[in-house]
Amino acid sequence: MDLFVLIGLSVVLLLIGGFFVYFLKSTLNVSDSSTIDPIPEEENPSESQDK
Repeated sequence: MDLFVLIGLSVVLLLIGGFFVYFLKSTLNVSDSSTIDPIPEEENPSESQDK
């Protein structure tokens, strides 16, 4: 009896984890993680205009 409860809880946790990972992977853009954004030329353009 205890073994069936343990197996059942393990299956439920695996299903919840799989559901979470599936939807997390579908919403994240995996190819975007390897690209680097360019460095902006001016950090704060309003300061350079005041000088």
